[in-house]
Amino acid sequence: MSEHITNVEKISEALQLLDEVAGEERSHFQEIFKNGYSHLKDAILATEQAVEGSLSQTRDKAYAAARQARDYSVDRVKFVDAHAHEKPWVYVAAAGIFGLLTGYIFGRNSGR
Repeated sequence: MSEHITNVEKISEALQLLDEVAGEERSHFQEIFKNGYSHLKDAILATEQAVEGSLSQTRDKAYAAARQARDYSVDRVKFVDAHAHEKPWVYVAAAGIFGLLTGYIFGRNSGR
């Protein structure tokens, strides 16, 4: 039984020693955590700014590409419109041929 008491006393002494060391080092650990979190906060803010910049650039590029595609489409439609007014029978024939081919393809597939 005395061996059990000795072990309990040893454990108690070890816990007291750890408590004393922790009390002495508490401010040191608080400083480390404070600085660590400060650096973490700075890193997060820097990352946030970089992501915002990238998203802004991506959005601007997407808008520019959409405007360019719209302008190109408008130019192509105007060209086709002007050309169709100059030579309307070419477009009538092309539409007729397209209609015949489409009807033939769909009519052939629906018969199966």
